[in-house]
Amino acid sequence: MTPSKTLERRIADLGRRGELHRREADILSDMIRAGRAEVSLRLDFLERYLPKPLRGPLRTQGPLIGSAAELAAARRRMKSDPISIRLAQRLAAQTRRYLRVGGPDWIDWRTRRNPRLWNTRMAHWKFAAALDSLAWTWRFHGDRACAAAVRGILLTIARTRHGWRPLGCNYGRPYQGWLNDNLLDLGHATLMPAIAYDAVRPLLTQVERKEIAAYFEPFLYRALSHRYDGMARPGHNFSPVGFGGVGLLALALWEDIPTERRAVLSEVLAWAEAYARFTLATVGGSDGAAVEGSAYGSASLRYLALFAEGLFRRAGRDLFAHPGWGRFARYLVMETLPGGGAFNNFNDNHYRTHTGFWPLVARRSGDPAGDWAWFHHNAATRPIVMEKPSAWNDVPYVLLFRNPGHDNLTPAALGVRPVHAFKDQQHFVARTGWGRNDLHVSFQCTRGRPGGHSQQDRLNFTIYALGECFAVDSGYGLERIGPGTTEVRRLGRLAESHNQVLVDSRGQHDTIAPDAGKLVRTGARGRWAWAVGDAIGAYEGLAQVRRGILVRLTAGTPVVIIADWTKPAKTRRHRYDWLLHTAAGNRVRRLTNGAFAIKGRQAALFGCQVSSGRRTSAQDTWLGHPRLRLTTLAREYVALTVLAAGRVRRASGKHQGLAIEWADAQGTGCARLCTRKTGKGRSVVRFQADEGPDWIPL
Repeated sequence: MTPSKTLERRIADLGRRGELHRREADILSDMIRAGRAEVSLRLDFLERYLPKPLRGPLRTQGPLIGSAAELAAARRRMKSDPISIRLAQRLAAQTRRYLRVGGPDWIDWRTRRNPRLWNTRMAHWKFAAALDSLAWTWRFHGDRACAAAVRGILLTIARTRHGWRPLGCNYGRPYQGWLNDNLLDLGHATLMPAIAYDAVRPLLTQVERKEIAAYFEPFLYRALSHRYDGMARPGHNFSPVGFGGVGLLALALWEDIPTERRAVLSEVLAWAEAYARFTLATVGGSDGAAVEGSAYGSASLRYLALFAEGLFRRAGRDLFAHPGWGRFARYLVMETLPGGGAFNNFNDNHYRTHTGFWPLVARRSGDPAGDWAWFHHNAATRPIVMEKPSAWNDVPYVLLFRNPGHDNLTPAALGVRPVHAFKDQQHFVARTGWGRNDLHVSFQCTRGRPGGHSQQDRLNFTIYALGECFAVDSGYGLERIGPGTTEVRRLGRLAESHNQVLVDSRGQHDTIAPDAGKLVRTGARGRWAWAVGDAIGAYEGLAQVRRGILVRLTAGTPVVIIADWTKPAKTRRHRYDWLLHTAAGNRVRRLTNGAFAIKGRQAALFGCQVSSGRRTSAQDTWLGHPRLRLTTLAREYVALTVLAAGRVRRASGKHQGLAIEWADAQGTGCARLCTRKTGKGRSVVRFQADEGPDWIPL
């Protein structure tokens, strides 16, 4: 049977099972005859993820989220549980700001005179947060002023068709409005309005319901025009956010769309469920590590969690049983920085992100890992990263679903071990614990992936220890190009924003090659853990790019050993810049003979590097934080670097290859790196440390 006949048969099978609309089948058949290569990818997605469409009527009685019993239990916790009391106070303060006439956060729906609110793309987040706070204050406490504001905002948006027309610029380009610009903003503009509409729907007249439904109905059709966009971009946030929002909207509008046009609701729900299952399977890969980092992965799951709750309550379909929730939650546990309050911020990330949906996931799935992720991200009293909480309003869902009985759970009880290699994402984490003064080291060798958020960050490492941030990722690293424009430079994605090696001032290139990064080997024994990574697929003109990291897992006396081997394809002399970024507020001191010190607020880490050529050092400021640059001129770059809590210096006496010794409260130690030739004339570079594992080959 020819390949095209095989594809046609698969399409026919989907149609017979009722999983593919005739219109969709005709489109795919036409594409087969046109020789379009992506048909196979689309069929794979449809067969694996697209459910049978819902055949109403749905259960339309009762709210989308938050039953009467759950509301009553939340009100009791607001009187007895200290954390719930504080959260309720925060929600009340937020609500007052949105209602305060003339205040900076006032939603002036009657006058619409605030240009930042009514003429910009970013306002959809402001509307969403306001509608959420106001709607839940109405539901928790019966505050009629809040209900009136929700009604007024929704009707004003609907009657003025706000968001249908262009709205200023977005990152320097004309923005076509919530409805017409992109799938992501379809989700931003619909998720919280759907919840708010559901909350006040009993207060609206039939005419008002029709007005609001008529405004939002085009969002459903627009989303369907993007239904194929995300299939080739596993883990990317556009499709789960977009379809999560419009999926919940479809549930909220079910009774208010005329019966003859209700088929679009079923179709949207089917695609929203498909992208939910696709995202849960891919956002953290097979073992949880975030493809796009903790921030974008969490944003995707936030939208899906609220959609999943509505889908379960209205249609009885359970997305919470999917193992992807638990895998991602445990990744967040592993990447929670010492002391809590922040996640390791590699990729396009900040240190803080969405976690308010996790108590809902924990309630529905029965897995308490989500409660741990929320509690230790938001209830930390002394985090080492002082970044203000995000503006997202997730308070109502924590009030509704939080289980105080899970506050004292330990990572061990969740099955999380202190050393783990996330093989799907090629990401390695080693830590001593979760207390403020514990050690957390990460080492990433991320593969190339199509589409989505990614950075030039292979072989990057981070070090958090002694209550300080000693070696950090630059994170998102956005920098506005100047006043009067929304355009930014994405500096955080560049190789020079990471702790890695530049060759002749050039770093890694953008790539989706699957060999862009990989963990060659990982291990742990006793109080040592190690990993070796390869990034040859991320550079041009190099024959070898490897880095190894060896960590002594002692919280008060950490030792981190880094071995580098970079071999160019051409044997002329090159310039190699070894970069180390440290947190804003830290100080870097350059000492003699390759030694340096990183001084934090209360503790310091000392380092030394020896390498294969003449070396100099420099320091500058990058994206607001200090950056150390150790430069070596050589044909081939072989370097050994040690960072420890005590004195570190080039080893005295005779040693084979390169050697660095340290002295701390645990005693003295020595790290070594040597190169030897095999019988076939090939070079082998190995490194090791006293009391550590045997020689580790790069």
